[in-house]
Amino acid sequence: MEKVIVTTDNTTHPVVKEGIVKINVGNIEVQLSDVYHVPALKKYRISVSQITSLGKYVLFGPNSVKILNDVRNIDADIILEGKRK
Repeated sequence: MEKVIVTTDNTTHPVVKEGIVKINVGNIEVQLSDVYHVPALKKYRISVSQITSLGKYVLFGPNSVKILNDVRNIDADIILEGKRK
């Protein structure tokens, strides 16, 4: 059975699974494996768990998101902490 998504205008688009996808984040290339994507869409969502599985850190701010490499120190007031499941 083919997987599809339905958009707000009720059109359907096939979902494709790629073995390896390379994306450029700034001047760094990140390689993700077993990625599902919809070729017809112009914007993509990436998996935070896949990024963190690569040893990277994801920092969400009020107006941005950043992927960090080699974090040595975070100086902030932590108000909530949890574990990935």
